[in-house]
Amino acid sequence: MSHAAAPTAGSASAIVAGSASGYHVLKIQGYSTTKATIPNGRYIESRPFRAAGRTWAILYYPNGDRLEASDYMSLFLNLKDRVPDNGIIVHFNFSFIDQVDLQKPSHVGTKPARKFFTDKQNP
Repeated sequence: MSHAAAPTAGSASAIVAGSASGYHVLKIQGYSTTKATIPNGRYIESRPFRAAGRTWAILYYPNGDRLEASDYMSLFLNLKDRVPDNGIIVHFNFSFIDQVDLQKPSHVGTKPARKFFTDKQNP
């Protein structure tokens, strides 16, 4: 009696790190008026928008978010959704559409990925 070798069982798996992307265009009409009427440290919040599967808003500080930034405009991305306790990692940037000369790296800051949390946990 001969015994045939049992077929070798195999398996496979994959880990696929999901990512989503998107963009939002914020148009600021009346920039000079907001600059003249909104004091340093105060912001205007955009309407919520969906991008990359999440709900966001942009906080626009026409005279900067702090005293040291009062000669500049400050923009912040604000997460509106609840996320897991350990947060989500996000790569984002802001760019000027109609001022191509201001899109050079010397004018538009780039930062590494940032971790976002729910509610007031965002630093």
